Amino acid sequence: MKRLVGVSALMMTAFLASTWADSTMAEQWRCVVEKKVGAKLRMDLKPTEFYLNDEEFRILDRPSIVKQYETDPRESFWDFEKTATYYVRKASADPREAWSWYALDHSDTKEGETPKSLWTDDEATLFLGNLKMDVASGRFQHTVLGGYVHRGPAEGDDPAFAFGTCRPYYD
Repeated sequence: MKRLVGVSALMMTAFLASTWADSTMAEQWRCVVEKKVGAKLRMDLKPTEFYLNDEEFRILDRPSIVKQYETDPRESFWDFEKTATYYVRKASADPREAWSWYALDHSDTKEGETPKSLWTDDEATLFLGNLKMDVASGRFQHTVLGGYVHRGPAEGDDPAFAFGTCRPYYD
């Protein structure tokens, strides 16, 4: 029995180490929403769990996106003036359309080093919501404030918080 537990622990440690290494070395991630909760404005802010409609995001580094555009006849749609290191888009958006990509910020890193976390910049937060990802664990959260403050409960979108995991991914 002790041997089985020891082997299981060793296998789990190896699996977690390989997952961590893959995540921190990745240039692209697929981030799948696993749980989404919030409040229904039209129901007096009653807490609710939202239906998951295959919501996910893609995060890519700038060189991977530029590489896609170099072979695409619609290359001119990418704004080569964009200089962020990483970008995010909803998976349902066309990856070949420049407007579908939003810049991500990160803490300062040495050249060639992957940042510890990524988060949406001000423009991305306005159009996409607030997304933050911990690179080492792959966990992310996405927040949409809804329209309660600006439009009121009769017209605003429902505020929601989504949680999930990002895994290395290659198109």
